[in-house]
Amino acid sequence: MREQFLERQNEFLTLVNERNKLKRKLASYKEQWLETDMKIQQLQKQLTKEQQDVRKLDQFSMSNLVNKWKGTMNEIRRKEVEEAAAVELKLNEEEKTLIDVQAEIDKLDSELDQDVFAQLDDKWQEFLKEKESWLMENTVNERQQLAELYEREANLESLHKEIEEAIAAGRSAIASLKRAEEELSSAKSMSTWDTFLGGGIFVTAMKHSSLNNSQDYIHRAQMALRRFQTELKDVEHVADEVINVDQSTFTTFTDYFFDNIFTDWMIHSQITESQDRLDSAIRQVERALHNLQKKQEETKTELDGIKRRIHQIVLN
Repeated sequence: MREQFLERQNEFLTLVNERNKLKRKLASYKEQWLETDMKIQQLQKQLTKEQQDVRKLDQFSMSNLVNKWKGTMNEIRRKEVEEAAAVELKLNEEEKTLIDVQAEIDKLDSELDQDVFAQLDDKWQEFLKEKESWLMENTVNERQQLAELYEREANLESLHKEIEEAIAAGRSAIASLKRAEEELSSAKSMSTWDTFLGGGIFVTAMKHSSLNNSQDYIHRAQMALRRFQTELKDVEHVADEVINVDQSTFTTFTDYFFDNIFTDWMIHSQITESQDRLDSAIRQVERALHNLQKKQEETKTELDGIKRRIHQIVLN
């Protein structure tokens, strides 16, 4: 009878931990959704202003007339168009991010709607009352030891799973970051040829193609880093010590890539700086993965020890 109670308790704790983990992730993604939606609204206002600035250049005014006489109108127009295009690019990125974050929210909502989580808290309280009544009549030292060990076992198994999910997310993020880095390397090679060797129109077109591909991979990397950040927070919630990672790097480094996209990225030195930023993000994730793997090994060692102790108590 005692083993049945302990097994049921372990099952309940596993379900409660899984349910709470999903709730924490859902709250995190909902917060990201609100932040992204706010950015979209701000960028929409900014884009409207930039578009109005472009349209003003086609209207009659003394300043426009003077600029035409001075021959600077084309340069002013080019600058205004590039500023509007850069804002539009940022807006498109945030809109794609919002879609991706919403997909994560929908997925988590669906997982939380599973029958296994239905009225879980009520069932857990009923079980605790049932177990308490039984223990009042059948209390022995071994049962108390098993109860503590089973609880620790359930928590460690949950932590082990969280770490595995975080490691998988981190590896995915590194893969996306390295793919973006490859595209930037290609653009850098084209930039060298174009800048120093006079590559011509074909080389310039190839360079822009690599930069466009980089933007796509950077978007994927950003979402992968968001997932990694969410998984890290989940690990920190249940771990005895915090995994030491500068998580701010993960959500801010991509901002650089969407500033002055049409002007700065055409410069060889700016592409190099972009690569440096990618390298920094990759190193951050790699350090986090190292810490996670170390914690995973420690968790597995303790978990194996607890399982052996449970086996010894049950056999005795």
